[in-house]
Amino acid sequence: MAEALEARGDHRGAIDELTKVNRHARSDVVDRRLIELRSSAITHLDDSARSESWPPPIEDVFANTVGIPEIAARELSVTALRAGILGHGCLLVRGLVDAATVRSLVESIDHAFTGYDASAKTTTAVPPLAQRTFVRDAGGVLAVDSPPAFYEIVEAFEGVGLGALIAEYFGEQPVILARKLTMRRVSTRERPHPDWDPVRGPDWHQDGAFMGVDVRSVDVWLSLSDCGQDAPGLDVVPRRFDEIATTGTDGAHFDWSVGHGMVERVAGNNVVRPVFAPGDALIFDHLLLHRTAIEPSMTKDRYAIEAWFAAPSSYPHDQIPIAY
Repeated sequence: MAEALEARGDHRGAIDELTKVNRHARSDVVDRRLIELRSSAITHLDDSARSESWPPPIEDVFANTVGIPEIAARELSVTALRAGILGHGCLLVRGLVDAATVRSLVESIDHAFTGYDASAKTTTAVPPLAQRTFVRDAGGVLAVDSPPAFYEIVEAFEGVGLGALIAEYFGEQPVILARKLTMRRVSTRERPHPDWDPVRGPDWHQDGAFMGVDVRSVDVWLSLSDCGQDAPGLDVVPRRFDEIATTGTDGAHFDWSVGHGMVERVAGNNVVRPVFAPGDALIFDHLLLHRTAIEPSMTKDRYAIEAWFAAPSSYPHDQIPIAY
């Protein structure tokens, strides 16, 4: 049935049909086929229903909030999402996924890392490998390289209604960015980041510096472990930026990253390091100024998923969007 739907151009129907099959009887073959369908479906997306008014007007339900707006998962709505991201730079959602889902995702990450590292020892270098190596050096593996893990992530997100919520936020059905859907296992025992500085820590960045400014994006940064104290977390400048801060200066390691001196000028002392519990999520877009938070005193691994969504009408093509 899925093959017939695909042949008729109904990729969404084919994805839905195979997802039902996988929920009934899990299959590695179906996991891989779903990735293929989501990739081919990108040429059939309909963005005719897009909202021309962007950003939308917001009701600032966090007007009296100092720092990062924070809510419980049951309070998550498009009103809260818009107020958090467009009014304050980000939104912290406590308990977005439950403990059983967290355990399953952590297991999927460990399997993916083991598989990646085993494969990297035997795979002949090809052009795409350079980016994979960069991601792995930063404590990550791309989820699309592990179809079983990708399936688990999508199921976890759909279980809490993220797809529908982000579609309402964008005004159109989202795509997910294959080069930006990353499983993280960051440790202070390894070199934790390609721009690691043992004194000042990693560089800061806004993802719009390489994704582009004129996009509609949402990043769901899902913590799968306690982090921010004994394990690496995130440092955040909790304010809304309307443009990209100057990059490549003040000792920055890359032309797209923001040096420490620049952060001091634009943020002052307004830097927050949230403490995450397993299942908490920080949701933001391509304009949030942030970095990996890591100290030599942090001795535990940080597990997390970084999932970037974009609107079909404005996605960055070089990030390889696939249908969600």
